[in-house]
Amino acid sequence: MPVYRLESFFEQLRQAGNDHKTAVAWGECSLHLFKQQLWLQTAREVLPCPSREWPPGHNKLDLGRDVGQLVLEGEASPPGNFSVGARANMKETGISQGTHHKSLKNLFQTAGIPPWLRDCIPLCKLDDELVAMGDWCFDERFASWLAENNLRLSWQPRNPLLQFILTQQHSSDL
Repeated sequence: MPVYRLESFFEQLRQAGNDHKTAVAWGECSLHLFKQQLWLQTAREVLPCPSREWPPGHNKLDLGRDVGQLVLEGEASPPGNFSVGARANMKETGISQGTHHKSLKNLFQTAGIPPWLRDCIPLCKLDDELVAMGDWCFDERFASWLAENNLRLSWQPRNPLLQFILTQQHSSDL
């Protein structure tokens, strides 16, 4: 990376407040700062999660080259009308967790997911109600259904940035 690109990035850091986007692009890569972390990304855009219906009787759902797949581990397939999609395609604004309804915006911020990658996170709907974000944030009823049926929903992303996000979420659950 040419020195002047790094100097430009550091100058942006000096001038930016905590809420500003700081990024520099060169050639095949870009460097972003988000919540005190540096994110190095190739110029190839990470594809968003596609909208897909989960076929009855199947335990896997392919979500493309970057997002990977969702797997329902156990002896059942999702109940009812189960679908997956990106935030941009959702009318729902949050997930019910007990007596609380947490907004997607709050959930993404709490999870530390950069804004430019939020449409890559699979959001699951059961009978048109948002029930899961990735494989770490579940609606209370959906989590109960998984536990009662001895099932586990597993997201297996293929893109390294999405793998990192997933690892961060699972390590924060410990």
